[in-house]
Amino acid sequence: MKKAFVIILVLLILSFGAARGYQYFAAKKGNVGQPEHASAIARIDRIEMRVSAPGVVEPEKRDVLKAGDGYIVDKVLVKENSEVKKGSKLITFKSRSNTFNAPYDGIIAKIIVDDGDPVSKGQPLIEIFDNKHFLTKIMVDELDLPSITIGQEAEIVVKAFPERFFIGKVTDISQEGRTANGISSFPVTIRLEEIGGIRAGMTTEATIVTAMKEEALVVPIEAVSIVDGEKIVLVENPNGTTEKRTVETGISSNIMVEIISGLAEEEIVQLPQTTNDLFQLIPGGFPVQGEERSEFISPSKNESIQTDGDSTEDEEVL
Repeated sequence: MKKAFVIILVLLILSFGAARGYQYFAAKKGNVGQPEHASAIARIDRIEMRVSAPGVVEPEKRDVLKAGDGYIVDKVLVKENSEVKKGSKLITFKSRSNTFNAPYDGIIAKIIVDDGDPVSKGQPLIEIFDNKHFLTKIMVDELDLPSITIGQEAEIVVKAFPERFFIGKVTDISQEGRTANGISSFPVTIRLEEIGGIRAGMTTEATIVTAMKEEALVVPIEAVSIVDGEKIVLVENPNGTTEKRTVETGISSNIMVEIISGLAEEEIVQLPQTTNDLFQLIPGGFPVQGEERSEFISPSKNESIQTDGDSTEDEEVL
């Protein structure tokens, strides 16, 4: 009798545990996909609008030096990859007192003739480039181009010196763009103001600050969605309710956006749901509210544009 009682008690305990476990997992399963909101506080902060793109270091001047008349080469006085000063003798010629001299400080990139070679007028002899003044060229998306102007300062990171920042200035904006995969971009030239160890061919990442405000009211960029052409935020009220609010936005970075009107400092805004598919989070744009999901309209595509490193060579006859 006692044994039967113990068995019944154990069965009751197991049944109770199984029922509670079922209720727990059923409840947990029912919560899958339920909205889970993060929030952010509207605050006063510094905000910068930037345009960034990769590039390659190029010499400001690069020339192919050509013969000015018919000669026979006596001696080539320099070697490839050697550094020369302006006026340095590069080549001497037989039966002539004149010499072939460097037009500026630079590096001998290529020697095209040898001792004893006959050369004719206009024949290439030596290729040289300036190693004291460098440029980097980046490709800027057409949407960002209106914000780029000559003289703007750029911050440049050279891959070989990742912990250093080099300063440059925009010196040229191409009048002709290049189109690839339906995206138009324009070459922008930045002249480095210092060169400290930089060499031609090194890769760079240039950033141009196109707009900046020291004290702006900002929220995370994903807090702003576009509904029927209006920019909307969801404001969390102290009583736990939410309120749709139309706002006017200003400049934006990749992560924050300025609120010009429609929101006050320290108000709390709701961020997109984190567990369902209502928002597709893509940094750098506003979500556009749709029937089933939203997508971002990115204000800048230039980060995906790669420079092709094309450069032109000037020819000089000496």
